[in-house]
Amino acid sequence: MSGIISRPASTVAADGSGTIRAKAWKKGDPEPDAWTIEVPQKHANLEGSHGIVWIHAAGTAGLDR
Repeated sequence: MSGIISRPASTVAADGSGTIRAKAWKKGDPEPDAWTIEVPQKHANLEGSHGIVWIHAAGTAGLDR
């Protein structure tokens, strides 16, 4: 992800629901205060680790864990 900085995060609530959030911005620019994307999940993953796959408009992909 040349020239792009990303910050993925996830949360799980007591009821088992959760939210996946991510920020992305150009290298050299300040990190935005707001999340670029937020996706609520009815049933979050309670065990193990999550992975977020980024698909870029240029056709390249990256995996953040």
